[in-house]
Amino acid sequence: MKLRSVLTALTLVLGALLAPGVGVLGGATAAHAATKISHATATSMFRASGITWSSSGGCSDRSNATCTSFDQLNLATAQGAQTLKSASGCAL
Repeated sequence: MKLRSVLTALTLVLGALLAPGVGVLGGATAAHAATKISHATATSMFRASGITWSSSGGCSDRSNATCTSFDQLNLATAQGAQTLKSASGCAL
């Protein structure tokens, strides 16, 4: 993998994390609350980008610790994962 690809991906992810009002570290306010997505939406986005995941419990029940659930995932986080996958070409 090229250093430039890694740096580009890192820059994009950090930009999403630090974006004023919407980034995880940008201090979101009530007026700029993060958009949450469902497990089905997240898995659809990830499949479309070639991002894979697994669940040790083989389930997606958010209340079960052995399940993997993307329910209530921030949209910007899912988009950041897609951007990282696309920019880096690495497996996610």
